[in-house]
Amino acid sequence: MRIVAAIPSFDRSEMLDRCRQTLSDHGVTEHFVAYNIAPTAQARNAAIEMCPDDALILWCDDDCWYDELFNIHETASKYVVGQTGIIQVTRLMPGKAPTAPKLNPVALCWTSGGMLFHKSVWREVGGVPIDYLDDVMFSAKVHAAGYRNHRSTFSYGHHDVDTKKGGMVAAIAQGKWNDCHPERYHVTGEPCHSKGGLIPNIKNIHATPELHALHKTNRKSV
Repeated sequence: MRIVAAIPSFDRSEMLDRCRQTLSDHGVTEHFVAYNIAPTAQARNAAIEMCPDDALILWCDDDCWYDELFNIHETASKYVVGQTGIIQVTRLMPGKAPTAPKLNPVALCWTSGGMLFHKSVWREVGGVPIDYLDDVMFSAKVHAAGYRNHRSTFSYGHHDVDTKKGGMVAAIAQGKWNDCHPERYHVTGEPCHSKGGLIPNIKNIHATPELHALHKTNRKSV
């Protein structure tokens, strides 16, 4: 199946070049980049909108990069259009070894090493929500719509999330970020603050019983 990448990038050209080169090295050669748009959710929507309707979309950040553990076509072969929602590519943490390859059912996903989904899913749920935790809340909307989300250990990616240049850091410096509203998406967690106490956020995140009930009611079948 055709796989394309949707990448938001904010003032990090060297990282973007590395991301795109390593994607191309491993068979994902079509890249749709939203440049210097903030907040991040708006950039994600802009990049996804550019992607072709018939493709599986790999959502990744410009500070993601890939090596021989990527195996994205193996993960894509497990995707069932009309039933699968998101397959999260596992982020390989420094010093950790990959685990046995399988799909693990989950309700919520993070960008991690990337997220794979069909454009029709993004369109059905109304796009990426304008929220600080846009990846988690997008996956919550997909779960609520009845799609099955998974985390794949067939595929691994790297994600340099502590980068201090560009990205969310630059957006926050311009006052362009979204607040976190988990209650809108039936997600709960422990209140906290991110980015030096600037942004109200949550940690230890969970799907609520209400979210699981919506998934059960709307569960997709092929």
